[in-house]
Amino acid sequence: MIDETAVVISTGRNMTLSNLQGNPYAVFLITEQGSSTMDWEGIRVYTKAKQVATSCEILDTSRRGAAKFIGKEASKMMQASVASEATEVRPLIEFVQGWETPV
Repeated sequence: MIDETAVVISTGRNMTLSNLQGNPYAVFLITEQGSSTMDWEGIRVYTKAKQVATSCEILDTSRRGAAKFIGKEASKMMQASVASEATEVRPLIEFVQGWETPV
């Protein structure tokens, strides 16, 4: 997440990109593993894609960052950046965390 509502992912020309182009809605799970299943914590970030770009500064920055971990050649597989808006943030498991209203 870039800020409280902006989410950007970089992806290859794959099913993820194809799905987001056909249906702009997606959910990202962000988790932190606990010592047992009931101790896991996390959130679900509901998003709506606003723009797909195959050439932009964010994509170039993502490629440079990824190259440090996966190598320059592998980072070239990133073919698009998808800018999305977070429309809702909810707990991973609502009954365990006891939240009364979504964040």
